[in-house]
Amino acid sequence: MAKVMLSFLGTNKYLECNYEYNDVVIKNVHYVQEAIAKLFCNEWGNGDSIIVFVTEEAYKTNWVTGTSYENKTIDGLEKVLHVFVKDKNVTVKHVPISGGQNEGEIWSIFDAVINSVNHDDEIIIDVTHAFRAIPMLAVVMINYLQMVKNVSFIGLYYGAIESLGRIQDIALKNINERNAPIIDLSSFVYLLQFSNGVYNFIEYGDAKEISKYALNIVKPILKETQGKDEISQKIKQIAESLKIITQNFAYCRGKDIIKFNYKKLYQDIQKLKEHFNGKVLPLKPLQPLLDNILQKLDLFKEFDDVINAKKGIVAAHWCLQHNLIQQSITILQESLITLLCIKFKLDYENLKCRELVGSAFHEINSQKRGKVINKSESKEIEPLLSDPLIQSLSDTYNKLSQIRNDINHANFRKDTKKSEDIYKEIQEILGKVLSIIKI
Repeated sequence: MAKVMLSFLGTNKYLECNYEYNDVVIKNVHYVQEAIAKLFCNEWGNGDSIIVFVTEEAYKTNWVTGTSYENKTIDGLEKVLHVFVKDKNVTVKHVPISGGQNEGEIWSIFDAVINSVNHDDEIIIDVTHAFRAIPMLAVVMINYLQMVKNVSFIGLYYGAIESLGRIQDIALKNINERNAPIIDLSSFVYLLQFSNGVYNFIEYGDAKEISKYALNIVKPILKETQGKDEISQKIKQIAESLKIITQNFAYCRGKDIIKFNYKKLYQDIQKLKEHFNGKVLPLKPLQPLLDNILQKLDLFKEFDDVINAKKGIVAAHWCLQHNLIQQSITILQESLITLLCIKFKLDYENLKCRELVGSAFHEINSQKRGKVINKSESKEIEPLLSDPLIQSLSDTYNKLSQIRNDINHANFRKDTKKSEDIYKEIQEILGKVLSIIKI
């Protein structure tokens, strides 16, 4: 795994100045790349590299030799960077690119950047002198590289010398007054990633990426406050809770599903939104994303920490919405058994108690088909057989058993159903259960 700094060299005459980042000042540099390298690449070594993308004109004006704003000849960026890496064994190289004058040239720049990065690299990108569409493309390239080359993103930076005013006015200032900030743009990348995580949660019922990228988006704030920022901690906690509940659904963790306090999670998200009113950048853009999450959790918002089998029935509905078909069937059937165990004060975690409820469903369906009740079990299940709730759910339970067997045997049985028919049947079954249970 290598670390790589990616940067773009412009054609302007550069003015010597000082660059600041988090109270660290890199003094008397003409090239922002030198400042960024000293800030973030100082501990790099063998196998790491600094790659600068240069047009033909930039190569002539600033790579081999350079010219300062005062029209003095200065060292080119190539020499400056080689001096920096002299004792580090870090590779410095330039990559020729086009001027990005049209769509084809922009795509060629995209290819040049992508091809310069290897699998599992860790990347820093400097877009200070990136021209035209490159700063926008940088965010796209980061996400693309993470997907196709498993690249780790370290940071996206911009040296804002223009924040000091016009270049001719800055030139009149003493060098000690030319302090330009280096702006960390990483939060925008993390916001995009977090937004994608929310999309996956809403569309597919998976909060794994929300949890993953929530840690990134609060990282700068946690670092600044030494981990004591209350809002950031709350974001981490909520993201982890979302991951837990979706994992419970995906892995059919029925006991965890019926014990979880969804109401508290819903209220925590509502309270978190209130902190974002008119303040707390870069967290404020999360507010509308939280609205989307709340809307998705609306089905669960009244379920507190009291053990309740109805949570499982709602979870089955959730799973069906997110195409977790097998989970929906399993969770629904087991939740019906749990519901009746609790009603008859049976231990819902005890296998024999659960089998007893299953036997009651079986006997009721046997009676409907004109079969004789199993005498050996009749005394134990007799109180259950006359229960109106079991009676009303018996057909539903039987249909669930048939579908569950069909899926569990992977279609290798006679009289199997088509995929679309299974989905429709589960919809109908859920609708009937919800009407009977009245959730």
